[in-house]
Amino acid sequence: MIPNLAFITCIESGNLEAQSLLLYESIRRYSGRFSQCPIYAFSPRAGHGISPKTKKRLEELSVEYIDLILNDEIAYFPYGNKNFATAYVENLKKHDFLGFLDSDTLFFREPTALELPDNYDVAVRPVSWKTICTSGSPDDPYDNYWHLLCKYCGVDYDVIPYVETFVQGVTIKACYNGGLVAVRASKGIFSKWRDDLVTVLHKGLEPRKGN
Repeated sequence: MIPNLAFITCIESGNLEAQSLLLYESIRRYSGRFSQCPIYAFSPRAGHGISPKTKKRLEELSVEYIDLILNDEIAYFPYGNKNFATAYVENLKKHDFLGFLDSDTLFFREPTALELPDNYDVAVRPVSWKTICTSGSPDDPYDNYWHLLCKYCGVDYDVIPYVETFVQGVTIKACYNGGLVAVRASKGIFSKWRDDLVTVLHKGLEPRKGN
């Protein structure tokens, strides 16, 4: 039985075209029950549409291409593309589960973990390296940044759990990799993600690139 899950990706002209096609081909070939799930490919910024050749290949792979300007407020920040694309699907499409994938992802077996158990609403992996994360100590150079993030997004800093970075093995206040995120669509998690990014920007706290 095909899971009621959709994959969401962002594709723009240039290197992302070739990377994304490899991703879509790996889903269709190697992901088992998930191989026929819908795939949405977004170009959310003006002036970054893909080539006719790539569009033709998307059609052959049954990938729905959506060339729609969603990221206009922070078009200078391409990492925000995913926030707008995922919220769009969450609000306008009907799926039980949604999985966002960065274009440098590949599948070589059935991704069963994307179909969340009843007691889970989201699945993510801790970041690989500490970079912009905080250890939770007031002396950490990024601790004030995280206090401000929490303030603007309505999160209690003190209840954020501690995790270990996936590669480095350093203890940090929970921070997760945004390259593969699975959610239960009914919970509005992607919409909250988008709204918080926009809120932080409007408060003058520039988004920072992490892992």
